[in-house]
Amino acid sequence: GLMRRHSQHPLTATGWMSMPAALAMVLNSSFAVLPTFFNVSITVLLPLGSLMWVLSAAITLILGFMILVNSFAAGNSLQQFHFGILFQPLVYGLNAIPGIAMSSYVTGVLKYMTLLGGLTLFSVGGVIGALAVIFLFLRLLEHGLPPQRTAPTVLLLLPSISVYTIFVLRLFHFINHTTPFFPPIIFTLVALTGFGVMLVSTLLGLLLLLLFVKEHIPFSSTWWSFVCPMVALSVLTTITFVFVKHP
Repeated sequence: GLMRRHSQHPLTATGWMSMPAALAMVLNSSFAVLPTFFNVSITVLLPLGSLMWVLSAAITLILGFMILVNSFAAGNSLQQFHFGILFQPLVYGLNAIPGIAMSSYVTGVLKYMTLLGGLTLFSVGGVIGALAVIFLFLRLLEHGLPPQRTAPTVLLLLPSISVYTIFVLRLFHFINHTTPFFPPIIFTLVALTGFGVMLVSTLLGLLLLLLFVKEHIPFSSTWWSFVCPMVALSVLTTITFVFVKHP
């Protein structure tokens, strides 16, 4: 009904993808907490978890496709692109992680279906993220800095990097669990690479923010673009401790 009443405004806001992002986070948290909390095997929760994951992935793909098509159909210029578009690859990555996680607990055809689904979401998100970075770089070259209200969203790069690093760590863990192949140093190198890229992105975000200091950009500790990087750093640190096992 909302779409019909506002048909003159096609779906373009990436904020709509907060819904599948929330579903994916609920799913990730549930698999980590519920088996211990209720003292049940994780395999008991797999049917419900699979349904939630398929729903979240479907919403992500449908909304993501609609947003991209409507954005390009509108003929927006490079000047209208901003860092908020980086939210899309983040959501794809969030939905890819449950797929690769469930692959470690299921068997048969379902194992390869969840693995393929996770890899597909990972790949689509990676392509969109690469295109977003290219568009934003071209925008900076042609039109300079983005508006003040969108400048802090460059820090969205950090949670995206964190999510994709976690996915790669889980993928290597899955392969190693199936057919021992990767030496432990590989996990350490992947984690260090993730932290290194996050550091570079942090410096980029800080440089952009410093350029806006002269414009007296308002600051609040509740900025989602300020809070998200802190959460990303915390989560990546915890996951690294689990996979690398070197405090």
